Amino acid sequence: CGSRVSVNGQRALSSRASMLSSRAAAAPRAVSRLASRLAPAGRRFSTQVVDEPAEGVRQHPAMASSLTAIGTRDIFDADHDMFRELARSFFENEVAPFHAEWEAAGEVPRELWTKAGELGLLSNMVPEEYGGLGLDCKYPAIMWEEQSYSGCTGPGFAMCAFRDTSETLPRHL
Repeated sequence: CGSRVSVNGQRALSSRASMLSSRAAAAPRAVSRLASRLAPAGRRFSTQVVDEPAEGVRQHPAMASSLTAIGTRDIFDADHDMFRELARSFFENEVAPFHAEWEAAGEVPRELWTKAGELGLLSNMVPEEYGGLGLDCKYPAIMWEEQSYSGCTGPGFAMCAFRDTSETLPRHL
């Protein structure tokens, strides 16, 4: 009786493994079909998992090794990707190692804000005529994302992402 159960159990496991492997083999084809249906004209996606995608081809998010992989989301371009790398590096190297200490002290050193400003990480939507970079709204979004990925909320850089109009900005300067 015990051998029959183990034989049936082995048969069931073998059947389940076979079903899972056929589903896994079909997944890249399904993602490829989905990507081709969802991709707007002019945007090219690759469904192959590669370390470095070819120039001009963004890896489809479903094929990325991580949801935080740089260069997969089609709303961003190569300039946004470079900015994301800078922001991620900043949070990993300048903020995360000291975050617990700053939380305990209840304040973030002024030097951190100065360094972030020098790197162009703060108020980057401020128009150039007022000394800003005049960048689009995706740059502050990248900062919010990278700050949240780091788990470091203490610096509060997100509050520097507002955009004043040309009428109200001079009052703040």
